[in-house]
Amino acid sequence: MTIPAEFYKKGGFGKEAMVEFDPVGKRLIIKPVGESDGFDFSSQILKDLIDR
Repeated sequence: MTIPAEFYKKGGFGKEAMVEFDPVGKRLIIKPVGESDGFDFSSQILKDLIDR
């Protein structure tokens, strides 16, 4: 996925971004990942397990 430079700079993006899908609004949500944020998928995994 390519993010336009202006959006990239104003959004405070570093080397990585977190992309989420909002099924209700049918949109992608792109968030900058901070140096210490890491990738914590535990809430998404738990939701998926509950849904199953």
